[in-house]
Amino acid sequence: MDYEKIVLKDEECRKSLERVSEHGKQTFEKAFEIEFTYNSTALSNNTLNMMETKTLISDGLSVGGKKLQDVFKSYNHHRAYLYLKKCVESNKQLDEEMITEMNRLINDNVSPAGTYKKLSAGAEMEVHMDRFLKAIANNHMDNIINNATYAHAEFARIKPFEAGNNRTARLIMNYQLMLYGFPAIAISVRQKAKYEECLNTYFETKELEPLADLIANAVYSKLDEHLQMIGMIR
Repeated sequence: MDYEKIVLKDEECRKSLERVSEHGKQTFEKAFEIEFTYNSTALSNNTLNMMETKTLISDGLSVGGKKLQDVFKSYNHHRAYLYLKKCVESNKQLDEEMITEMNRLINDNVSPAGTYKKLSAGAEMEVHMDRFLKAIANNHMDNIINNATYAHAEFARIKPFEAGNNRTARLIMNYQLMLYGFPAIAISVRQKAKYEECLNTYFETKELEPLADLIANAVYSKLDEHLQMIGMIR
């Protein structure tokens, strides 16, 4: 996917959004919160479907017939995304405090949270994370989408926490996209096999392009979706 094509689509979307009411924007965002929570948790084998996710986080109702752990995973993921949005509003660069808080929220009442794993040999996890954060802060890739992709892939490779690393990685990816003006995306659970293949390619070869292409296409599709929705409510 051509990066300049995405930038032009993003500019078109921003201009169109200026004519959308606050209520309309909130409607878009609420729909995305459900979409992202469902897909990100489903990619990590959560059993709540899209409607059950909506019932839980939008309607505020309990979901019957599901493991309590799965309900917490969806509820927690939504809380972590809301926290992420507040951090974006403050225009902060990604830092260790934000990452550990996202992981803590994701794993609340489910798994050990917010504390790095202890490595059996060699360097402490803090060293790996310090290198990771410096690379992100330096925007060392050639564009925003590639930097967000690197943030996702490298964090997932490091796996600094006991649990919730991939969900945290997807939140980090969206933080990097949103911080620089792109929309957050939900990698569809329907693309799970391809997504995992792209991640494994990076883990084995450090080749980022397959995952970057998947994410770039998701960003472009989300922008296209926004424009279609804007056209419907004008």
